[in-house]
Amino acid sequence: MAFDTMIFLSYTLPADALARGYEPWLREVDNPFFNAVPGMGRYENWRNVTQDPADLPFEHFDFLHPATAEDLERVWFDADLDAFRKGWIRKWGYGATGMTPNRATTHGWLATRLSAPAPVRQDWCVIAGDAPEEAGGERWRIVEALRKHYAIGFAPPGEPWRAPLQPGQGPGFVEFSIHYVEDEIAARALADRLASIPLVIATLMAAPSKPPQL
Repeated sequence: MAFDTMIFLSYTLPADALARGYEPWLREVDNPFFNAVPGMGRYENWRNVTQDPADLPFEHFDFLHPATAEDLERVWFDADLDAFRKGWIRKWGYGATGMTPNRATTHGWLATRLSAPAPVRQDWCVIAGDAPEEAGGERWRIVEALRKHYAIGFAPPGEPWRAPLQPGQGPGFVEFSIHYVEDEIAARALADRLASIPLVIATLMAAPSKPPQL
């Protein structure tokens, strides 16, 4: 199935996370847990291999797809998932900022799909931020910021948990295209052709074993 809604989750891990077994833990614990949450459509974990500019405010990201747009709130506030995410923060933290999220980590970035879905997902992708439509790919636009209540606390009374994206918020781009490719060589060749900034080349760390049916 194709998904029309995505929460783009951007973050950076501590420098020693991979040495401490982060990737096996993702595959064995984190990714299966997220994908079993009621209302979850598909959840994937990715790691930046190249990013331009170098100070793009995240080094890892997740694609979180609720099964439908109506499942968004159900997934975001799932009590078991909240407890799991708080445990993730205690175990892994936020890189150089320790337990305090940086500006790309305080919220999830709710995006809507602007194009036809990619015909296939593969183990590498190139994200072209704010690229022109003719650059192709599966195109998305970030439309709202979702407060990460499990990281920074619930919104004060009268303030919404989701709000239109404000200037300076987000992962460093608003509209972006995702191009799936089979390997790093193809990813780098495509990145050279796109010549887009900001740009990310990423490799898949964990995903459900069965790909979605489009």
